[in-house]
Amino acid sequence: MSERLNERRIDPAKWARAGQRLEGVVDLAVLPRLTALLTSSDGVVTVNLQFGVDRDGQPAIVGEVTATLQTTCQRCLEKMQLDVGAAVSLGIVLSPEQAQQLSAAYEPLIVGEDPVSIAALVEDELILALPIVAVHPPAECGVGDRVVAEDAVEPAPDETTDRRGKKGKKNPFEVLKTLREGR
Repeated sequence: MSERLNERRIDPAKWARAGQRLEGVVDLAVLPRLTALLTSSDGVVTVNLQFGVDRDGQPAIVGEVTATLQTTCQRCLEKMQLDVGAAVSLGIVLSPEQAQQLSAAYEPLIVGEDPVSIAALVEDELILALPIVAVHPPAECGVGDRVVAEDAVEPAPDETTDRRGKKGKKNPFEVLKTLREGR
């Protein structure tokens, strides 16, 4: 059984210097910002993180967090499962100035004297990994045949032919002319 990391707090810089590895799960129910975006708070996030110091002496965290989330398809508005995984590559820094000097290979994790919550770290990474719009794959979507392919709709003609056979731009007010002639 995997270790529950719900309440776990660590000093990332100390863990990086020691080369520690962190594996376990975090319950979705303890991630309020993430669960506010979901239809259910049931489930867990699998955490696999390696702490260390890279060749340049930069303390870092690399690994991944994965979860199966319950959300709503924005195309058909039915419930759906969404598999989300986030590759974690964080450089541990002490200030915003150090964050600006950080290698492009890392996102900054600015730490202070207080321990860092694993749940908060995991929550941030998963929120950033969510798609902008969650939708089923087309074959699984409840909308099905009701969706009309863009290329199946004929575009409205841009030109029209008047009574004299002269081609010109279609006049959007042409219908008003027929109303006037009907009087």
